[in-house]
Amino acid sequence: SIESVVTQTYSNWEMLIVNDASNDNTVEIVEEFAKKDFRVRLINNEGDHGAAHARNKALENAKGDYIAFLDSDDIWLPNKLEEQVTYMEENDLAFTYTQYRRIDEQGNSIGRLIDVPNSVSYRQLLKHNVIGCLTAVIDRRKTGDFHMTDMGYDDFVLWLDILRRGFKAYGIQKDLARYRRVQNSLSYSWTRAARWVWDIYRKKEKLS
Repeated sequence: SIESVVTQTYSNWEMLIVNDASNDNTVEIVEEFAKKDFRVRLINNEGDHGAAHARNKALENAKGDYIAFLDSDDIWLPNKLEEQVTYMEENDLAFTYTQYRRIDEQGNSIGRLIDVPNSVSYRQLLKHNVIGCLTAVIDRRKTGDFHMTDMGYDDFVLWLDILRRGFKAYGIQKDLARYRRVQNSLSYSWTRAARWVWDIYRKKEKLS
């Protein structure tokens, strides 16, 4: 995942990696990258707080105008940032997302290309989350500051929060990322995922 950012054709980025109580050699790996590239920064969380808290920690420390998310098992294709930032600047957009493919734990492609609609509004997104977290880029100069809510599918909650303000998100019809399906990951269970969506509709969006 780190290498997929370091090798981007767009070079004006910073990568904030939040270590949230990992029990492997994450710290050593990140520190090695940081020694070679000043754009890679390690942030250590005190205790195990979960994905939303970790992402918010990065948001608090981020200096850039554009915000993009990348989980520790996912990958960006080399031209991802260049294609997306260029498209956003040329069209004066606040929020975009792209096509992507799923891969297995060994990196093999599984299933079809995940296609995306050309745009999505708040009401349309309520029907189905078409925005892959690893593909989203948000210009916070336009949207204003934002943060993650501590609940399942915190990324979906954020997309709804932003679109509820009147923004639309726009899809780029290019395959620019790889989402890794990892067994026993937080989002692997379909029953858990269904419960998370139910909680978002009832508790966050206050739907009947």
